[in-house]
Formats: sequence, C-alpha cells, structure tokens
Amino acid sequence: MPKPAEILSVGYARLPPRRFTRIVSFVDYIIDTRSKPVSRKPGWSQLDLSRKFGAKYRWEGTLLGGLGKGVHASGLANLRALSDQGKRLLLICLEEAPGDCHRHRMIARRLLPDREVLHIYRDEVVTASELERSIRDESYEYASERLSAVLKRLGPRA
Repeated sequence: MPKPAEILSVGYARLPPRRFTRIVSFVDYIIDTRSKPVSRKPGWSQLDLSRKFGAKYRWEGTLLGGLGKGVHASGLANLRALSDQGKRLLLICLEEAPGDCHRHRMIARRLLPDREVLHIYRDEVVTASELERSIRDESYEYASERLSAVLKRLGPRA
C-alpha cells in the first residue's frame, strides 16, 4: 500500500495572502475546519475562498469544527481516506499557533500515530508528534524545519 499523502495545517490570523496562495499550490485540497466559515478579515470567508480556489476548497466545519459538537469520527475518517488516495490536504482555521487551535488539539492528536500533520507556524513547520511531545514535557524543545525547505521537499501539485 502506498504511503498516505501529507496533511498540512495553518492558521490565517497573520498569514499574508500571497504566502497562503503559495502554500495552496502544494496541496490538492484546502479543508476549512472552521465551525462557521466567516471572517472579519477580508478574503477569508467561505464564499471568498471558494471563488478563489474553486473545487480545491472544501468547508468541513460540520464534521471538523471546534465549536458545537466538535470533531466527528467521520470527519477524521474522511481526512484519512483522502490522504490514502494520495491527496495532499491543508487544514485551515483562524488560530495562528497550532498548539492553541483545534486543528492540533482535536484533529491532529486524533490522527496520530498513523497520520502525521505538518503544522505551519509563521516560517516554520513542526510535526504534530513533536508539538505534542513539547506540550507534555515543557522542558522539551521541538524540532522544526523552515517552511521553504518543507515545500521544496514536497513539490508543487499540478
């Protein structure tokens, strides 16, 4: 069986639109994990994202949102199935710091150990397992990679 495709995660709170568009070129689907796909930040509403990225954008807040009934097992199963099909995914939400967001606490944690989520934080990328270890052991300093190096290694999607 082939290796599952990568799952990336990013918060758009302070993410420049050009950097987001660059990151999107390396994935097959943008998975919007916000419970409510609206934003006070121009360009980040469900309508704006679907207009800009078309079929590449998917709002999955009913199954993967952090509010209300929270993350459902079926939402996690959908992520695993897409990854198994070789589809590289980008989970998005507002919160910039992955350790403070449901993308890590409610999604990435539950995908471990069979799926590693790559959290993008500013110009760095940290794996969910490294972040989790640093949360459990405050003296542990997680290892990270430069975003540019990770994207180069992954290669753009057509």
